[in-house]
Amino acid sequence: MSRFGLRGVFTLRHFRGGVFIAERAFPNAVVNEGANLLLETMFRGAAQRPWYIGLIAPPATLDNADTMPAHPGWTELTSYSQSARGLWVLSNPAANRTLVNVTAEGAVYNFPVAATVRGAFLTDSSAKGGSTGALFCTALVVATLQAGDGLTMSYQLQVA
Repeated sequence: MSRFGLRGVFTLRHFRGGVFIAERAFPNAVVNEGANLLLETMFRGAAQRPWYIGLIAPPATLDNADTMPAHPGWTELTSYSQSARGLWVLSNPAANRTLVNVTAEGAVYNFPVAATVRGAFLTDSSAKGGSTGALFCTALVVATLQAGDGLTMSYQLQVA
C-alpha cells in the first residue's frame, strides 16, 4: 500500500529563431481551489473539463488561497501572439500513475515582443487575460525572452 499525494511539474522549452536553446522543469503547488475541485470531481460527480496553461508575469508571489478572480500576488503574462491560453491535451494515465501531454511539445506561445515569464498556472478557462474559471495550480520559474522567441509549455501530474 502506498501513500497518496500529487506531484505536478511544468516544463518550459525555449526557442530562438526556431532553435531549441533551453529547458526548465519546475514543480507546482496545487492551490486550495484546485484540491477541492479534484475531490469534487473524483468523489462527488463534478463534470470533467478541459484545462489550459497560462503564463505568469513578474513580479510574482503565489498563495494557496489564489483563485482566477483573486490572485493579488501575480498577473497573467499576455504578450504572446496566440489568442487564447494553450490547451493541456492530456493522455490516459500511464502505468506509472501519470497524466502527461499527448504531444511532447505541449502548448505553444510566440512572443512578438521581449518578455519575462515568471511562472505558469493551470486553469479551466481558455480566455487569455481572463479572470473566470477555476485555478488548479501555480508554479514559479524565470525565462527571459527576446522579441521573436517561442516557448512550449507542458504539464505532468503524477499520483505519488
